[in-house]
Amino acid sequence: MRGRLLCLIVLLLPGLVACPTDEPEPLPPVFDGVDPSIPAADGEARAGRVRAGAGESALFGGLAAEGRAGDFMIYNRLVRYVIQDAYEGHGYVGTGGGIIDFDLVRPEGALGRDGLDDFFLANGVGWLFGAETVQVLGDGSDGPAHVRAVGGWELWNFIAGTIESDEPVIAWSDVEIVVDYVLPPESYSLEITTTVTNVGGATASVNPSWGYLSSDEDMLPWIAGQGLDPGGIEGAPAIGGAGIHGEASFGFWPDEGLLRSLGLDALASSVGISVMSYGWTELAPGETLSFVRYLSVAPDILTVDAERLATQGEPLGEAFGTVTDPDGVGVAGARVHFVEPGVEEPWIAGFAETDAEGDFEAWLPPGDWDVYAVARATDQFVDLPAGAGRVGPFAHPAANEAALAILEGGDFGTPQESAAGWPTPAPQQVTVNVDEAARVDFVMEPGGTLVLDVTDDAGDPIPAYVDVHWEDGSGPPGTVPHELKEKLGIPDSTSRYARAWIWDGHLELPILPGSYRVWVEHSFRHDRAQVDGVEILPGEATDVAVTLTQRVPNDGWLAMDSHLHAAPSNDGHLPMEHRVVACAATGIDLPVNTDHDRMADYQPIVEALGLDDRMRFIPGVEVSPVIRGHHNMYPVEPTPFDRVNGGAPSWWQIAVDFGDDYTTQDFFDGMRAQGTEHSVIQSNHPRSPGLFSAAGYGPETGQPNDDDNWSWDFDVFELINGTGRGDFWDLREDWFSFLDLGRTNAPVGVSDSHSRTSPCGYGRTDVYVGTSEPSEVTPAMLAEAIRAGHLVVSGGVTLRLEADGALPGDTVSGAQHAIEARVLGPDWIIPTEIRLIRNGETVETVALPDAPVDGVWWEGTFDIDETSDAWYVVEADGPSGMGGVWGGGVPYAAGQAFFVDVDGDGWEAPGLD
Repeated sequence: MRGRLLCLIVLLLPGLVACPTDEPEPLPPVFDGVDPSIPAADGEARAGRVRAGAGESALFGGLAAEGRAGDFMIYNRLVRYVIQDAYEGHGYVGTGGGIIDFDLVRPEGALGRDGLDDFFLANGVGWLFGAETVQVLGDGSDGPAHVRAVGGWELWNFIAGTIESDEPVIAWSDVEIVVDYVLPPESYSLEITTTVTNVGGATASVNPSWGYLSSDEDMLPWIAGQGLDPGGIEGAPAIGGAGIHGEASFGFWPDEGLLRSLGLDALASSVGISVMSYGWTELAPGETLSFVRYLSVAPDILTVDAERLATQGEPLGEAFGTVTDPDGVGVAGARVHFVEPGVEEPWIAGFAETDAEGDFEAWLPPGDWDVYAVARATDQFVDLPAGAGRVGPFAHPAANEAALAILEGGDFGTPQESAAGWPTPAPQQVTVNVDEAARVDFVMEPGGTLVLDVTDDAGDPIPAYVDVHWEDGSGPPGTVPHELKEKLGIPDSTSRYARAWIWDGHLELPILPGSYRVWVEHSFRHDRAQVDGVEILPGEATDVAVTLTQRVPNDGWLAMDSHLHAAPSNDGHLPMEHRVVACAATGIDLPVNTDHDRMADYQPIVEALGLDDRMRFIPGVEVSPVIRGHHNMYPVEPTPFDRVNGGAPSWWQIAVDFGDDYTTQDFFDGMRAQGTEHSVIQSNHPRSPGLFSAAGYGPETGQPNDDDNWSWDFDVFELINGTGRGDFWDLREDWFSFLDLGRTNAPVGVSDSHSRTSPCGYGRTDVYVGTSEPSEVTPAMLAEAIRAGHLVVSGGVTLRLEADGALPGDTVSGAQHAIEARVLGPDWIIPTEIRLIRNGETVETVALPDAPVDGVWWEGTFDIDETSDAWYVVEADGPSGMGGVWGGGVPYAAGQAFFVDVDGDGWEAPGLD
């Protein structure tokens, strides 16, 4: 999870120095505070430990939620924060005492929308604050709510494991750390006071660094003054994120001064983490360093920044108004942006969002502002049942059950979605002052609706990918300047209006009036369609029906994509529900979720949407060390509520435990210990970078340069990774060298998709499991097929192969054989030749016809008459990109080798030349 919002943030306050102060008062006797399942009333702020049983109803869901009974909640009637108790938690930051969840207080029955992984304290990149005690100091009955965490530095095992060292990156310092969380009534902002005291006998070097990891799936990064597509944060007063689908917005800032970025060394940047630091402070024995930070969670960015300005004593004025249609009906969910006028690099103040009646209110610095009312929303639509929330991999079971119930057709109160499909009216200018509220109203002309229904040739609805473009190549001129669009979070494509992924064959897309061209497609087995001249009229719905004929029958081979990411991954860019729909839309039968270092179960989402007759989500995990390459393991058995990270192998801890004697075989042993008897290991992108490059494997010699970094204990490796060719030819040479050595480590095709727009299913692997029903596939069946090598790597082309009844990966006895081959696919996938390869040399090439007949491009036989044992590979390809959702991905397919044992005395590898 996390993408651009994956941050480690350290704030530099000008003039911050170590100074003698009074030590924090000692903790009172243990006090659990109020029961957080009891709401706070107006004028109240409350704090308490979450009670087991009925008290767990206080816990809220969301894709990043992980609170549990025993954690602490500090809340009022507006906002709620969960502070982890002193135990090991999920993710790369597992220590207690930090904030792990936050959200607005929502109406009863509404789903929670937590988007925070961790908000934590570190000492540089070497140590994490770990609480030894967390407790309530004030339950809010006689003042603000107050929770205190007390502890010291704990080794950041994730960082230490990254460099495979049991030695810390920086020296430990003997300090006591007290973190005080205080929430007043009627405030969105949590005041966080950190006090670090040197309790040792020597000078302590400290760099107390507050940081957070937050969701990139449902939040846009925000920097005060820079808007929603920020550049660097050097000198920024605040940083945070803006919710996209009804999530809260948030911001983080010091009580005074600015953020200052000093970058991060190669150690942490190599794992995708950036750090901002103010440098080190020396504390003499007994000295104390204390400073204040604020974290605000609010309905929109302008409210967040108003909280910041108010805490820093800045004057504010009010602007308010209403956004309506021409009949005076309010437009709910419109964003009203305020931008400094008349300057080349304007200050982007943020946006307010209209309520159900179309009203908005904003507090911002006095002065003149250009105001833009926008109801365009995102240009990526995932069709889900109305009111759908987010299933979280580690959210409380009751919260997930509520989210699944909506996917099944239940009815719950929901967060308000952003408005979409309304033309943007001309901007207005308003003058804000502290003495009188300023009013600014907007009238929006109505948009239209594209109503699309997609069926197969049997008339049944099917999932689909939809791409909507302006008919004439560009839309009407907009009222928002081009240079502002990204900063205001407005889609900026000139030709494309939107892309959509639909799960039930039906789409209702809010859309601007105009003329459009609509592309619709489903899988490599089906036709795809282009519909021209789709006219959208204001206030009206336009119906379009599309039929996608299936050209390649289901035949016991199922399409598997065994490298996929979503919200549980630190770099996933879509929630779990969207991952399910995106794979259904492109016809993948066996998607394998392989989130980085976390195990999660997607199948309940599949079943809630009624897609279990089309797909079976196989649980897996990508174990992601920096030095030894990334490797997937699947099938696995996630236990999200019983084990940290759902039971995923903690490669960083394995590395720290082994120390200097650590090898890749130790790493694989640690993986397999967390798997099952049916788990296979897949070596990911082995040369970009991965296992093969890390160990310096040489296909000419069949040997690695570094034995400690090598092991043959992987079952399969990625030959195709995504639509780019990348290292394909080098990996093909590696594969052929494996076969020459008698190694049966088989190739697979994967997408390695981290987003919606990186399509699920190119590449893919067709696996022969003997059934065309994904729901019938068991872990044992899948593992048996993979280990047998009954696999065909595919990017578009459907290739079916048999050698006298044997499948790819099998050994056939005797000298004479016939390999029967069929090249299948609709006419928009254009393979041009098929080849027979013997022991690495192409021995026969067949040019394919210009068009298929009933989905068959070619079927024929390669005859073999051998005098010695050999291996044979059949592959088919074409040079032209397939376009559509697949972009530049070219047609390709290759089966695992057939092994010809001439004498029937056991197959012997030909060896390397």
